[in-house]
Formats: sequence, C-alpha cells, structure tokens
Amino acid sequence: MQFSDLKRLLTRSFPEFKTYLLDEIDSTNRFLKTKFNAKLPERSVCITQHQTAGYGQQQRAWESDNESWTFSLHGKPWLLLIFKLFFA
Repeated sequence: MQFSDLKRLLTRSFPEFKTYLLDEIDSTNRFLKTKFNAKLPERSVCITQHQTAGYGQQQRAWESDNESWTFSLHGKPWLLLIFKLFFA
C-alpha cells in the first residue's frame, strides 16, 4: 500500500479517529503530546514515513526510514484501532 492511499483507508475505516499523516517528522509521540496540550481529540493517530528523532520506552532512540510507517496513538480507544487494523 502506498502512503498516499493510507489516509483514504484510515478516514473511511476509522472516521472516529483524527488522523495526522506526515511525510517526515522528528517524533510522532512528541507531535501528539504537543497537540494534546492544545486539546487534541481523544482518538488521534499520527503516522509518518520518516521519523528523525523518535523515542520509545525509557527514551530509547527510535528512527525510521522510508521503508516502513511509524505511528503513535493517543486516547484510550487505541486498542480498537489496533484490533481493526490487524484482526478485522
């Protein structure tokens, strides 16, 4: 699937989620935390093709290339999104 097709799929399949698709960003997690402080919708997902300064648990570096998608989820309903993406 092309990155450009992802937004159409997510919007159609998960209309309850606010979706941010970015070609490149420093950190999907940092993006959502910044937006959250500005009253981010509870069900939000940020997806990028290239993450330059991401971090995981215990602040471990998490970078990506253009070969995969990196994402962060915000809000309690994240489990619903994971379930639909991988098991529906």
